[in-house]
Amino acid sequence: MIRAKVTVTDKNPFKLRYLIARLRKDARSFVTIGVHEDAGEYTEGGSPPSVFEVAMWQEFGTENIPERAFLRTAIDGNVSLINEWRIEALENVIYRGWTMEKALNMMGFRLQELVRNQIKSDMPPPYGTGNSGASVEEIARRQDAKQRKWGRSDTLIASGLMMRSVTYRVHLHD
Repeated sequence: MIRAKVTVTDKNPFKLRYLIARLRKDARSFVTIGVHEDAGEYTEGGSPPSVFEVAMWQEFGTENIPERAFLRTAIDGNVSLINEWRIEALENVIYRGWTMEKALNMMGFRLQELVRNQIKSDMPPPYGTGNSGASVEEIARRQDAKQRKWGRSDTLIASGLMMRSVTYRVHLHD
């Protein structure tokens, strides 16, 4: 969760009191970004997994699936940019009269696109980099099988459902 710290000075004490009261009211509001639990299910197989489950497997890995941390990598690699956006959102609330909902929607949309772009970057799995101990032939076989099945071999993108399922939600609290 990204929390805001702001220092404001104004010669008009009534305006300042109003602003402080407004920010306190919205202090518990936040935005979530990622693949939410109700994102749907894949349609293949007898008991298809949910998109949320597949996203968790990709983000953290399993015994048989290498970790491909698309969410953490996108956030951790862009902390300064996200802080700039946070400051911009707060300035819009303070100086331009934006509602907290509008500011959080701006943040959510930008972060959603940041994560989707991370997925589109075709981050290689460990077996594609030689980290798993797989032979060159095994790596080629896996990539070829994915290419035949989906018409593409991009990492994390088979049907595109998981990438489309990366969304944001604004949670407003009084």
